[in-house]
Amino acid sequence: MPKNHEALGNEILDYLSKHPEAEDSLEGIVDWWLVERGITRPATEVRAALEQLVARKLISSRQGPDGRTHYRANPSNNVRGRKER
Repeated sequence: MPKNHEALGNEILDYLSKHPEAEDSLEGIVDWWLVERGITRPATEVRAALEQLVARKLISSRQGPDGRTHYRANPSNNVRGRKER
């Protein structure tokens, strides 16, 4: 994973470790989760980081009632204290 995607992935995992019930779309993650942390990145970079986290089964994705993909902590993996390596 490219370094910028790895750093974004770690920020997303850290957010989820502090908010384990959180779930949102790409837009919500870009506009709320990351902005709350003072991070602004293009949605394309955030999407790439999310796709890597899903591929590694660190987070899960599902189609929401609004038709958009929603992301959340993977219930079968404990994200608390877990960072990408």
